[in-house]
Amino acid sequence: MKKTLLSIIFLLSLLTVKSQDNLVVTIDGTVGELRATTSKNVPVFCSNKWAISQQFYFAEEICKAHGTIESIAFKTADVTEEAEKYPFTRNLIVYIINTEDYAVSGNIMKRMSESDQVFSGEVEFSYNSWVTIDIEDFEYTGKNILICVNDISGTNVSGGVTFDAFIGPVMVGENNGYRALYKRSISDAFDATTSISGASTILDTPVPCVRLTFKEGSTEEYLDPAQPTNFTATVLNESEVLLEWTGDANTSSYDICENAEVIATTTETSFIVKNMSLGWHCFKIIGVNGIKKSEPSEIQCVEMGTGNGNEGEDGNENEDSVEELTSSLLLYPNPVNDRLYIETEVEVEDVVVYDVYGRRQELSAVSYQLSAIDVSNLKSGVYFVKVVTSEGEVVKRIIKD
Repeated sequence: MKKTLLSIIFLLSLLTVKSQDNLVVTIDGTVGELRATTSKNVPVFCSNKWAISQQFYFAEEICKAHGTIESIAFKTADVTEEAEKYPFTRNLIVYIINTEDYAVSGNIMKRMSESDQVFSGEVEFSYNSWVTIDIEDFEYTGKNILICVNDISGTNVSGGVTFDAFIGPVMVGENNGYRALYKRSISDAFDATTSISGASTILDTPVPCVRLTFKEGSTEEYLDPAQPTNFTATVLNESEVLLEWTGDANTSSYDICENAEVIATTTETSFIVKNMSLGWHCFKIIGVNGIKKSEPSEIQCVEMGTGNGNEGEDGNENEDSVEELTSSLLLYPNPVNDRLYIETEVEVEDVVVYDVYGRRQELSAVSYQLSAIDVSNLKSGVYFVKVVTSEGEVVKRIIKD
């Protein structure tokens, strides 16, 4: 009985630890595989009487849809020669904001407001440990955050102390700037609610490691968006294509991609691509929910400039004939290995094969009399076969084994 009770207690302890771990987010450069380093400048420049720092942490690193942050912590480094300086206290004012920004582009710090303040008071620093600051509840909204630490101590720690950090790259997507910056003073304290220019920046910006603790029951994880299905691309006219697909409740928006490039984002399940150039265009849709993305939809390709758009009554008649031809024309086997056969009651005049990027592929041999093409030289993947007949053109998708 005693052994059973101990086992139950042990299991419960494991569950408790797991629950607590889920509430604590440690940002140390692991996401993005950023190089570990140290810094004496951020978050607290202890060798100066007064100093201020700002550092950005990304939604991709926090991985929460939202939640209430009740404490933050910075990690003092294991530097033996600094051990005798501990413990010591610093008088700090801390601000936190949700932001779309990833960095500061110049040397002017972000201006804080009084409502952004989450802490003011003394903080004791210990050697080689996480220094925790219990803050006023901060409502995290799923964006990036900026933490501003204003040291108003008025005294200095001789030689300063070192914090664990990681290298934050200057370029963050389309955001060119600095993930962390600081300014120090020997004459007066800073006011974070005013404009502070002339901050110090370096190319390989050390970003201090941080630990965020969320209040129990306040967090919500991002749900995985489902792969968009039933994706179609319909040519409307010589320069516009209608894209339509089926989404799901876990998806907040959709990235519309042409080849590998995101050309637009929408919250709807349809989109019209305008001002398209002549030639082939291939599209796919990716579902997005916060930091999570779905598997891409199937690829749909259209050829612009062939007069296949819906233009008045003549266009509708042409569309009907094309649909009839499409339903009566068969390509087999699909998936195909070596030889692809074309079954149709009309005369085949030409066959062209394109890859998913719209690039025309060279075929080993084409036999219109036998209505067959040799695709043995193609690499495995998805292709689009355009069959030109005496009654019109049809484009069909095949898979090459």
